[in-house]
Amino acid sequence: MTLKLAVLLLFAVAQTTAVASFINRVPMRMAGGPLKDTLIVGLGMIWVPGALLLILLGWGTPTVQGFLTLRPEMAGASALLALLAAETLLMLGLGAFSLWGHLHPVRVSGLRSMTSESVSVDSTPSLPGFALTTSDLRLIRIEIELPKLPPAFDGLRLLHLSDLHVEFAGALTQRTIDLAQDLRPDMIAITGDFIVNRATPDLECFLEGIRRLAPPLGAWAIRGNHDIWHDSAAVVAALERRGIPLLTNRGVIVERDGARLHVVGVEHPWNPVASWDTLLPECNGECRLVLSHTPDTLEHVASRGADLVLAGHTHGGQWRLPLVGSMIVPSNRGAEYDQGLFQRNGSVMWVTRGIGTVGVPLRINCPPEITLLTLRSPGARRAARAGAEERSTA
Repeated sequence: MTLKLAVLLLFAVAQTTAVASFINRVPMRMAGGPLKDTLIVGLGMIWVPGALLLILLGWGTPTVQGFLTLRPEMAGASALLALLAAETLLMLGLGAFSLWGHLHPVRVSGLRSMTSESVSVDSTPSLPGFALTTSDLRLIRIEIELPKLPPAFDGLRLLHLSDLHVEFAGALTQRTIDLAQDLRPDMIAITGDFIVNRATPDLECFLEGIRRLAPPLGAWAIRGNHDIWHDSAAVVAALERRGIPLLTNRGVIVERDGARLHVVGVEHPWNPVASWDTLLPECNGECRLVLSHTPDTLEHVASRGADLVLAGHTHGGQWRLPLVGSMIVPSNRGAEYDQGLFQRNGSVMWVTRGIGTVGVPLRINCPPEITLLTLRSPGARRAARAGAEERSTA
């Protein structure tokens, strides 16, 4: 009996890993909540073979066993070995696919530097290749050049925060405020999921910290799926009390020294965009920043001239296993946009791992992060070179 339980547990772990990894690498064009649908499909693929194994291993009803021509134990062992072999090959193939992706990263034009530093050490014990990184907060610094960014915005320090889930990450969100005071950003962008199920005092403390930072070009926010599904009125009221504008499928213009930057918030698909062309009209070649909770909107906004897209929602996979990579990514694109920098049709997108967790409050090989982006303007560089040449010839 103990041996059977151990074998079935091993099968369940292998089956879960294989199914989740496979699903994450097959784009799923599902309507509604992709995470819920993915879980339903995954559980079905896990437990149907599991139920058959229970029967084959001798734990089914006598009537069912009577139809088997082989001894149940022998049939069960053969089926189990075949399934484990197939899933091992599948996981090796997915591992090779993931490795190929790491060796051939997306080349983003304009990327000048990108660094990561640990700013809060996780003291949880770890096994080799299996690091528990739930509170190992990282600061990602990115310097990127946007072709249409006006010279007046050159050097803009933009702090990107996402997926706070404050019920599970109150200490990390407070640490984030402490870091932001030292970073002194010019603008703050928060791309949703302030909560998991309800607004708590931790949310009030975090928003008060953002208010006190008073970035010169403002703090702008959108809601994520959890903010729309649960306690939405309380989240909106908390933002309003702290004077943090909510860009609910709308845009604003931010000005500096007479130059303009368009900032647009997208809460699609949970708060559907009625008309993408109305939300993102022609803007005479001016630079456009888009805040989107999910990276799935990239195709919509890239085709309409978005220069920089900031997104979250994926948690970077939250559990990332060696070779396999992300376990479950709540995206219709699978793991295609799970974390990092991407470029499509001239648009650059940064997908952050976010701060908090959802479901099981645990991260594996996927530390939480905040991002400080420094935006550069080619026009400012040209003006600086021209000025240097004039001084040299004077």
